[in-house]
Amino acid sequence: IIVVTKCPSDISVFDMRSIAQRLNPESYQNLLFSSEHYGTPYAITKTNFTSINESKIYLMTGIANASGLFEYLNATNEIISHFDAGDHYWFTESDFNEAADLISDSGVIVTTEKDAQRIIPYLDQPLISKLPIFVIPVETNFLGSYSTQINQLIHDFIRSYSRNS
Repeated sequence: IIVVTKCPSDISVFDMRSIAQRLNPESYQNLLFSSEHYGTPYAITKTNFTSINESKIYLMTGIANASGLFEYLNATNEIISHFDAGDHYWFTESDFNEAADLISDSGVIVTTEKDAQRIIPYLDQPLISKLPIFVIPVETNFLGSYSTQINQLIHDFIRSYSRNS
């Protein structure tokens, strides 16, 4: 299975065919297309904020490329700062001290689900547990009939595996 990810949700059939020609998959390979969108942010700390709507945002990321997330959030919120640490960065307490200084009472920290896994170990620390930290999920959608196709491929694989065991 080959999945072309991060496609525009309105990618044309012509563009998909063009990509398929360039990739030139073998006859036994399935080529699928998917897009990403951002889900509803949720809090991982106790906070008075019920959402990030109309909040100032301190974006805290440790991923390879946060530009899409930055653009998405910046379209509806004011981003007061972006702590862009680079891929696989382990956040430190001083990183949260900086965030706390900038957000004061009107801002929230927003991060990705991937980065949240590296923040969760700090949630029992007094300063961090009091910060309004929200996680924004990234969701993948297979485009068009590809969602049915991936489901069928998974189903067929599981069925063939269970017959062989």
